[in-house]
Order: sequence, then structure tokens, then C-alpha cells
Amino acid sequence: MSLPCEKCAAPLPEPTPGFSLVTCRACGTAQMFKARAQAGGASPSKTPHTSSAFVVREEKGALCIGWSHFSLTPLLVPLGFLAFLPLIAIRSPETAKLLVQPPLVFVVGGVLALITYVALAHALNTTWVEIRGQELSLVTRPLPLPRSTAVDTRTVRSLSSRTYEQQVARHFRETRHAVCLKTQEGRLLSLADNLATEFDAEWLGLRISEHLGVPFDGRR
Repeated sequence: MSLPCEKCAAPLPEPTPGFSLVTCRACGTAQMFKARAQAGGASPSKTPHTSSAFVVREEKGALCIGWSHFSLTPLLVPLGFLAFLPLIAIRSPETAKLLVQPPLVFVVGGVLALITYVALAHALNTTWVEIRGQELSLVTRPLPLPRSTAVDTRTVRSLSSRTYEQQVARHFRETRHAVCLKTQEGRLLSLADNLATEFDAEWLGLRISEHLGVPFDGRR
């Protein structure tokens, strides 16, 4: 018996054993199924999980997946710098006078503007994974950033997801959720590390692996 789509209630195709994604033929919503062994040796049940965190576009064999994860963490550096300026003015008036004199004021202002721009881009941008032909690329929009990742899909052996903690400030650690890919040479590359939850990282890794036809190694 086919399970219904969570969005439109139409019958869904039968998923493959374990973790798998299926797409509703009626509304096009991609849903992930997780096989769970029931107590007493009964046959496993499959529960659909739909991620609304992503925008998925498929056209002419290309796959584009976008997501946004707003975070104030990238803004900590410029905000901390601005909070430090009054302390400089109070404790060292001579240094404060130097900071407002040209050309130093233009240097400090330019560095602060650059840091603020990069922080806003990381906080507000939408990240896109685009698979077109034999190229997998990671781009950010609408604020352009020099960071761009391009991988030849023929070199991808498998994908996985992982969760780890990163030291952001002296007394602040941030939990990050990432999608990683392993190349044919055995190198492990971080494709994206700004996912909101473990499930989103797993969903994205599985979606990309099924499109490329490579294994998904699960959560590391």
C-alpha cells in the first residue's frame, strides 16, 4: 500500500530500503523516508519526512537546491569592533584622535565596511548547490562573494553529513551541520556547512547523492 504525500495526499512511489528520497508525481514535492524496525520483529514502517527548508528546481537534467540560514554569528566581528571603539575613546583619547584623522580613518572605515559586507552576505545570502552536466557548484546570492566551489561530478565517490562544534568567539561555540563529499582519491571535502539542522544536512546529502547516482554514507 502506497503512503500518501504529506502535501497533496496523492500516492507516493515505493522508496528503496533504508534512507531514500521520492518525489510526488502529483505536486513535485521531494520527501525522505526512513525505514524503522518495529518491535517484535514486525516489518519496518516507512515514515515520510518533508523538508521545507529548501527550494528545489529541476530543469533539463540540471538540479538546483537553495536554502537560507539566517544567523547573527557572522555579525559578531563588526559588532564587537564597533563596541570596542568607545572603550578606545575613553581609555586612550590620543589613539581615538588618530583613528579619526585621514588617512587612517579611511583605512579603518574601509576594513570595517569590508568585514560588515562579508558578514551580511553570510547572514542573509541564499546558498545554492547547482548540478549541471558534469559540474557541481556551490554559489551564494544575491550579495556576491568570491567564494565558489566547483567539483567534477565524475570524481565524486560518495556523500555524507556531519555535525560538529566550532569555536566562534572566546566564550561562544556554534554547532554546525555540514554535507561532505568524498572524491575517488579518498579526499573528504566540505561542500556546505551552514545547514540549520542535522536532518537538513542529511536530506541535502541524500538528495545530491541520488541525483549523481553515488552512495550516501549517512551521518558521520
